Amino acid sequence: MNKKYRYEHIFRLEDNLKNLLPWLEKIIQENDCIIQERKWVYKYNHYVAYTCEPLNPDDYVVNLVILADSGYKVDFTIYLYKNRVQAIKHLENCYAEYCETRSHHPTP
Repeated sequence: MNKKYRYEHIFRLEDNLKNLLPWLEKIIQENDCIIQERKWVYKYNHYVAYTCEPLNPDDYVVNLVILADSGYKVDFTIYLYKNRVQAIKHLENCYAEYCETRSHHPTP
């Protein structure tokens, strides 16, 4: 690891969060962090890993290793990521509740 970049974090993007990859890469760059490693790891055997996107990415989890010269930059990136995930889960729950209420009260 480069001396300048002393702080490290690994993001693990599961199935429905892979859509966040372009957004997360942008946030990482905006916060003066770098992506040291990007791997697609097979869900059922963690020894199978690729450095480029596989043909069937649904069976893989994306791992991003980021580095920064300040722990605050890494912490802020983690904070933004967790808030984004939390907002997505909240919206999914709201949508599920909406669909459930619509199924109990069909429109004429």
